[in-house]
Amino acid sequence: MGFPLIGRKKLLNTRRTTKRSKKEKSRSLVFTSSLFLSALIIIVIGLMISLSIRDQRGAYFHQFDEYGKVFKSITQQNEPLVAEATKTILEHQPLEGKPFEELPNILNSMKSNHMVADVYLLTPDIIKKDGKEYLYNSEYGRDPVEYAEELGTLYEIDSEFLKSYEDAMRNGSTLTDVYTDKGGTFISYLAPINDGSGKPVALLGVDFDYGIVKKELQRILWTNITVGIFFVLMLIGLVVFILRKMLRPLARLAEVSEHASKGDLTVEIPVLNHNEIGKAANSFNQMISGLRVLTHNIQNSSNEVAVSSSQLQESAAQTEAATQEITGAIQNIAVGLDEQLRHTNECQQSMKEMGMGIHKIVDASSVVSELASVTADSANAGMKDIETTVAQMSTIEQNLKTSVEAIHGLKKLSDQVSEMVTLIGSIANQTNLLALNASIEASRAGEHGKGFAVVAQEIRILAERSKISSEKITDLLHGISDHTSKTVVSLDKSMTEAQAGTHIANKAGQTFSSIVESIQKVSDQIDEVSAASEQLSSGSELVAASLTVLEGIADSSSADSAHIAASSEEQLAAMQEVANFAAMLYGLADELKQSVDRFRVK
Repeated sequence: MGFPLIGRKKLLNTRRTTKRSKKEKSRSLVFTSSLFLSALIIIVIGLMISLSIRDQRGAYFHQFDEYGKVFKSITQQNEPLVAEATKTILEHQPLEGKPFEELPNILNSMKSNHMVADVYLLTPDIIKKDGKEYLYNSEYGRDPVEYAEELGTLYEIDSEFLKSYEDAMRNGSTLTDVYTDKGGTFISYLAPINDGSGKPVALLGVDFDYGIVKKELQRILWTNITVGIFFVLMLIGLVVFILRKMLRPLARLAEVSEHASKGDLTVEIPVLNHNEIGKAANSFNQMISGLRVLTHNIQNSSNEVAVSSSQLQESAAQTEAATQEITGAIQNIAVGLDEQLRHTNECQQSMKEMGMGIHKIVDASSVVSELASVTADSANAGMKDIETTVAQMSTIEQNLKTSVEAIHGLKKLSDQVSEMVTLIGSIANQTNLLALNASIEASRAGEHGKGFAVVAQEIRILAERSKISSEKITDLLHGISDHTSKTVVSLDKSMTEAQAGTHIANKAGQTFSSIVESIQKVSDQIDEVSAASEQLSSGSELVAASLTVLEGIADSSSADSAHIAASSEEQLAAMQEVANFAAMLYGLADELKQSVDRFRVK
């Protein structure tokens, strides 16, 4: 089935697109080559100018270093004067004497060169003050009268100067980086002046005016740029002239190639020489000749392929229509068999479920029958328990009646005791009054009534205690009377409830009798259902076995029909591939014919 696909892929891989939606932009080879060479020349000249400026700048730096060495040598020859001046500055003595008369003239003579801006001497040791670092100004190459106030003053040094100072002390001399201050742009030469033992006695500083160097370097730069532009223009013109002369035959070759690309294969290029361009022209003529023969053969073959592919397309269309009808019929049969198999499976599943349900019914019937028997026994036992309960409820009711009568009698006795206690309280009050009167009479009798007064006092105390006790007893009796009343009410309610419970127990006994009869009837019916369920279970097993056989037959038929349907679909797909291949082949042949027809070979 894969042959048409492979053939189509091969044709698709060999297919070429001969039409474009937009024309590609092109540039002249002379223009491109000239532009590239011009850029290369400009880069080379730019590098040469840059290297020239760098070398010139290095030459100035070397010249500064040589000047510095000469100035250091001159200053070193006058080391005694320098040492004396440094000592005077550090000891803060008056700035007078030979050092301050001769050294300014010596330093000033070093400024004869126009690039030397200033020459000066500093003390060699750094002085730290208020978190800053200083050196003393020792001498200047200037007018000693004009700059006398600056001698002996502190000169604050920054981090850049400190770095240069350390380099000078370590290496014997140094040139600082270019820096700018309010006086202009400078570069300084620093070198220590040592005594006979090699100990520094001063630091020589020479400031060169770097502004003059910058102006000179800019002048040289613009001169080089002007000369470079002149040479660039000359070289570009020469390159364009040479390229145009060399590439003129290629222009003719491009013109003829353009005619050939439009379909004119009758063109030829005259071969005038045997150099590389002449060889290219000769090869082009041979290629055009080969293309003429190839195009003629392709025209003939494309006509034959177009006719054959048209016939193949018609045959494939007829075969495809017949195959579609066969495939449709087979698919309908397969669908019917699948539907039959599905229904058979559903029926078999239902029978299995029904058989399981019947088994469950049989099992449940047995369980229910046993439960019914047990329930009947339990109901009979419950009936006996209820009869016992009714007898007990009657006894409880009788006992409650007796308790109510006893409580009523107790309440009456409690009321009588309460009356007696009230009487005792009244007697205690009267006794208290009599004791009080006896006390009054005893006090009137004087000495003879003292003993009687004591007895009267004791009687009054006993009367008070009797009164308090009688009041407490009265309170207790009142509490007992209240609780007795509540007990009487509660017992009355309990007796009423007991009577109701007896009535309900009698009804429950009657209900249990009815339940026992109903359970016996249900047990008999369950036995009948169990027997019928066993018969249904046997029948469902026979039906399930038959459905299993039908399922096997339907499954086999469905598999066969599915295989036939798959084969027919594959055959249909193959015929569609053939039809598509034929249509594509016809289209390719037509495109090939149209593409070849635009070439003129005669």
